[in-house]
Amino acid sequence: MNKSLQVLFGSGFKYKSEAQENALQMVIKGAAQILISLPTGGGKSLSFIGPALLNPAVTSLLIVPLVALRDDMLRRLQEAKVSCKIYSQTDKKRVTVIVCTVEQAVQKTFLSDMAALVQSGTLQRIIIDEIHLVSTEATFRPAFAKLLRLRKFPVQFIGLSATLPMQITEDVCSTLLLNAPGVVRAEPCEPSFVNDILPYKSKDDIVVSIARLNESASRRLDIAERRIKVLVYTFSIKEAKQWANRLDGKAYFAGLPDSEKKEIISNWRPGENQTLVATAALGLGID
Repeated sequence: MNKSLQVLFGSGFKYKSEAQENALQMVIKGAAQILISLPTGGGKSLSFIGPALLNPAVTSLLIVPLVALRDDMLRRLQEAKVSCKIYSQTDKKRVTVIVCTVEQAVQKTFLSDMAALVQSGTLQRIIIDEIHLVSTEATFRPAFAKLLRLRKFPVQFIGLSATLPMQITEDVCSTLLLNAPGVVRAEPCEPSFVNDILPYKSKDDIVVSIARLNESASRRLDIAERRIKVLVYTFSIKEAKQWANRLDGKAYFAGLPDSEKKEIISNWRPGENQTLVATAALGLGID
């Protein structure tokens, strides 16, 4: 399998950790239930991108909690040249990976479509990203609990997370009726960033400080030719709109149409829009 991965990803391909290799091996060997906990940047996505490239003739279903994460996952799959699409009731085109949100995955029409894929022998595995939310987030718990309906399908079931300690693992197994799943864990990585806490007396001070930090970063990193991206989080949609206007940026929040959210992220990632102001609607596994 390693030779096949080197063909797919290049001769320089190496696993990021032993845990990442173990996770992929477990998926490829067909373990019925798997929980994979790798730190941020630890390569969890290889557990579904690798199998998709090695066997594109079957379909995997990837379920994520948020629209922003769904679009981000689609981008990663496309960059890896995996045949993929966002789930749509009207789009019957066969692909290797179908990506959907939790809200879509609990709809009756969705379950009917997946049942048809199972019956045809096409659907091979179901992957749930950020599976710890079953236990940790009250906002997501009811919807995630409904994913239990997918457990009736006789396919491989995989849960991914960067945060899956023993207590949360037990909650996840209890909620989704997982019976002694294979568990792969890796030690958390040291973050490659620095935190500074800077108190401010006024909003004007914050605006000035952000401008200074951008200028300082450009000089220090000698990348003045590139735009520095700024991400500002607020507690409310109202604040997000106000700060986006004040900082000459874009506001990202739950009430926006999906198409507009996608456009905002697509423009911000390469630095076309330098500043993005967001609520908690943007987060959870975004690369």
